[in-house]
Amino acid sequence: DAFNKLGMAMVCPVTQGGDYARGQQWVVSLADTGMDTQGVVLCNQARIVDWKVREAEIVEAAPDHIAADVIARLATLLD
Repeated sequence: DAFNKLGMAMVCPVTQGGDYARGQQWVVSLADTGMDTQGVVLCNQARIVDWKVREAEIVEAAPDHIAADVIARLATLLD
């Protein structure tokens, strides 16, 4: 909760760059999720951004199983 009050967010980029890192353990595919956003989530490139300054908006939400997969991979990186 304290982190959320700062107006910051941890984000992971999504790329559609061909076969970029699809076989690596730090990538989560968005294929067959029913989402408009397609590609792969690059968990190893997570960063903290000030979403208020950037005037960021939520475009869509990933299904729970995708979010859980990304969070698990981030937890491994941060452990």
